[in-house]
Amino acid sequence: MEREKWRENVLHTLFSSQITPVLDILKKTSRIPSSILWENVAIRINSIYRKTLAKELDPVKIERLNSDFLFLKTAGGDLFNLKENPIKHYLKIGEELKLNPCRKTCCLYYKLEEDVEGIGYCGNCPIKSKYTRE
Repeated sequence: MEREKWRENVLHTLFSSQITPVLDILKKTSRIPSSILWENVAIRINSIYRKTLAKELDPVKIERLNSDFLFLKTAGGDLFNLKENPIKHYLKIGEELKLNPCRKTCCLYYKLEEDVEGIGYCGNCPIKSKYTRE
């Protein structure tokens, strides 16, 4: 039970005191919708969990990672100092990610003046996947 309290305190501090205020400033200065900014945060969280779970062999640690991920996905908005959890719809690992790998919002990568990677669109682009389905 101590770990659960610790987890909640750490994540509340991280999101409500640091990430949410930074994203609020980015939204105001760039006029990029919050949904795009929060999905970008969720994509990084997904990546960290996916890579960590792929390397982890200890069943206890795997269970802890899955528990932490589920906590983040089901957390209330108060964890983020918001009315609702802004990342719950974007967090995906395992089978859910395999079934629906595309983003819900566009990260705007295609608008960069210099496409350093030469890919045009990000690998999970909803715009690109829309064109390939048609």
